[in-house]
Amino acid sequence: MNKTLKSILTIVILYALISFGKQWYMTPKFDSGEQIPAFTATLKNGEEFSLTDLQGNMVLLDFWGSWCGPCRVKNPDLVNIYDQYHGKEFKGFKDFEIVSVGIDKKEAAWKKAIERDNLHWKHHILDVATNLKFFNGVVAKEFGVKEVPSNYLLNAKGEIVGVNLKMSELAEKLLNSTL
Repeated sequence: MNKTLKSILTIVILYALISFGKQWYMTPKFDSGEQIPAFTATLKNGEEFSLTDLQGNMVLLDFWGSWCGPCRVKNPDLVNIYDQYHGKEFKGFKDFEIVSVGIDKKEAAWKKAIERDNLHWKHHILDVATNLKFFNGVVAKEFGVKEVPSNYLLNAKGEIVGVNLKMSELAEKLLNSTL
């Protein structure tokens, strides 16, 4: 085998290994059908919150950051979905709720982004990260979140029914659940 072919083959193998490694590392900790762990946190308004408070509802656990361009771009669609489905009648659950988990270093930037993007639902949690490269906040670590935007859709029993759904997939799941 000549030297050029060996070099090309080495590069291809390294690229494949790096791609596989990144894919494995970024894979969410939980998958569809699994029970999500309960957690408690303080909401933006200062109230204590437990994920179990929302049992009986379809819940989108949405991980995002005020600094994250793709997160901010999807927020208007998320607001539209919330406005369209919150308060509707559903088969098998009470309501649709969103729990936003902001992965940020600065509380002021997080609060400003919530206001600017009109994220008007009640459940906002700041998961303070000291290192955004490794997502080392308590909730992000618990859920294995290593990139944003990330999300988990939970059914009324707290089981995962979708992971990292696109907004169109989320809307379709909710539409199929309305009466």
